[in-house]
Amino acid sequence: MAEKRILPFYMTYPTSLVQPDENQMMRDLEYFQQLYPSGAKLLQREIRKVIDIMDYEGSLIYDEYPDRFAMQRLTRDILGKIRLQLNEEMENAEELEGVLRYENIEDYVYVLVLHEVWRRRQGSRRGYFLF
Repeated sequence: MAEKRILPFYMTYPTSLVQPDENQMMRDLEYFQQLYPSGAKLLQREIRKVIDIMDYEGSLIYDEYPDRFAMQRLTRDILGKIRLQLNEEMENAEELEGVLRYENIEDYVYVLVLHEVWRRRQGSRRGYFLF
């Protein structure tokens, strides 16, 4: 007599239930970043340029527990660079200058820096949490 082997439901699609699709999560993240206001996009572009320079093995962005004060110093450095670039010819300078006048701009940029660092840690798989 032939023996019927019945698979439980979760075994028929094991990868879709165990781990979410990493590519789908990154596409969602990039889509929602496109929905950011234009001032935030400009700030994020400058933040990415600075984090690109810091993206090397042993960088503070890949520490197990990044130091809060170092991240705040990085934020102030990024804001300083952006303000210096405003003096030079920069596209959308008026809009960016308006964004930099916000009262809590340093906090806003700090959150964007932390998000970009988190994203780099996940994308490079040097971080501790994998999608």
